[in-house]
Amino acid sequence: MLGIVYESETEKAKSLTLKCIESGKKIVRDDVIINFVVEEELAANGVNLKV
Repeated sequence: MLGIVYESETEKAKSLTLKCIESGKKIVRDDVIINFVVEEELAANGVNLKV
């Protein structure tokens, strides 16, 4: 989970997070496992992203 403040650009944060994840050497990349980032929760101080 990753938390960002409400003033952040959510789509940009999701895109950057996914880009970072996909650049990792130990991340699985195949047709079965799809890496993703979605908004999970609107918390008191910001948006929680689920990775």
